[in-house]
Amino acid sequence: MALSGLRKTQFHDLFKKATGLSPKAFWTRAIMKQAAAALRESNRSITELADDLGYSSIHHFTKQFTAYYGVPPSVFRHTS
Repeated sequence: MALSGLRKTQFHDLFKKATGLSPKAFWTRAIMKQAAAALRESNRSITELADDLGYSSIHHFTKQFTAYYGVPPSVFRHTS
């Protein structure tokens, strides 16, 4: 943002107009899509996948994944 000369609020407003999402929501959606694909395509543990996605806590990952998809990662994996 500093390089663009925009204030944080200006950046957020422009980003949301362009994408329909806040920067945080955009990032969360991207990470959750990666998580869902990894759960479908890999037999790696959920802890390993969460770590690969940058989560320091399996609990935080599970909470965020469940809020996004409506089911925990373990259930998602077995129903997808």
